[in-house]
Amino acid sequence: MVENDGNESLYFVPSKLKDEESLYKFFLSTGLLPDYFGFNWDALLDSLRDLSWVKTKSVTLIHSDIPFLNDKEICNIYLDILQTAVMDWRMPENTTLLYLPPGSTYVNHDFSVVFPQNCESVVSEILDE
Repeated sequence: MVENDGNESLYFVPSKLKDEESLYKFFLSTGLLPDYFGFNWDALLDSLRDLSWVKTKSVTLIHSDIPFLNDKEICNIYLDILQTAVMDWRMPENTTLLYLPPGSTYVNHDFSVVFPQNCESVVSEILDE
């Protein structure tokens, strides 16, 4: 599910996703990913670091649980991708030099990822590995 008020897009990630393809299909159905999305982890990272098709400034992924917790490797990859995307959007070089096609606009997004507070220690532990 996605909520969009014109300034902020909230993407409510479904709980208990069974595999990566389910995640990709959800994000694609909400417009978070482009139509040409490649259905792999590298494409997910590239897309989350671009978001040029998303018109709202603020983009937030809201999780009700930690996806893929039953598969440590996949969970680690997903959380690492999210962490990398969040950090990249916070880097000042995202606003320095851009070459845009005529007629296009650039939005320097505020990209955030939210997990329930009771997941904090597990997410931190996985990301610290």
